[in-house]
Amino acid sequence: MFANLLERGLDPAQLHLHGRDVDNIVTPYFCWLSMRCMRSMARCLTDLEGREWLEVVNPTRIKDLDALRILPRSPAALERFSRVRL
Repeated sequence: MFANLLERGLDPAQLHLHGRDVDNIVTPYFCWLSMRCMRSMARCLTDLEGREWLEVVNPTRIKDLDALRILPRSPAALERFSRVRL
């Protein structure tokens, strides 16, 4: 995930990785593993002003990672979604 952010010119210190801030208090980039925290996505992208959600679908140490990259397009729609009970 760090390499992906660096390739795009982003600071990996702004990453919230699987429940923990990497370095900064301001973390607009979120990365989770194994679809464990999908319920938190809407809140992270609205209340916490997230810019991007990366979801590593099947984490592995020996193969390339498959990930979903989710970008918020409509904060209003996300707010409605965050109120829906999953």
